[in-house]
Amino acid sequence: MAAEEVFTPAQRALLRAVLNRIIPAEGELPGAGDLGVDEVVERAAVAAPTLCRTLLDGLTAIEVASWQTGGRDFVELPETAQDEALRQVERAQPIFFNHLIVQTYRGYYVQPKVIQLVGMETRPPQPEGFTLPPFDPRLLRKVEARGPIYRPTEGP
Repeated sequence: MAAEEVFTPAQRALLRAVLNRIIPAEGELPGAGDLGVDEVVERAAVAAPTLCRTLLDGLTAIEVASWQTGGRDFVELPETAQDEALRQVERAQPIFFNHLIVQTYRGYYVQPKVIQLVGMETRPPQPEGFTLPPFDPRLLRKVEARGPIYRPTEGP
């Protein structure tokens, strides 16, 4: 396993299946797991050890709930049983589930294919967006009147 990976292949497969239940494919829009959002979630886990632990514990809880609900791995369950297992975990571990939802949306709605299919424009809001008033330097007078917020030091 590379240093930038925290999930095993089985956990990645589980995560992709879970992501496809959180944002399932609909029409031309792909499911979150099919779009590679699992990589976004894993990068977030690599960057934040606390999040990593939360996600690993949550994935384990999903597997446990899957066996309790349907007697099989999550990826082998029918969609209705998968949804029930996810509802159980959401009730039992709301912090994990909230993190998972945030990371899922964060990874899904920045995908160029999704942006195009939902009809969003991929341009910055300016100059075609809201018209901004011209900058008024008088707004800085109070800040400038305070003077420097540091003490001068003598150089070497």
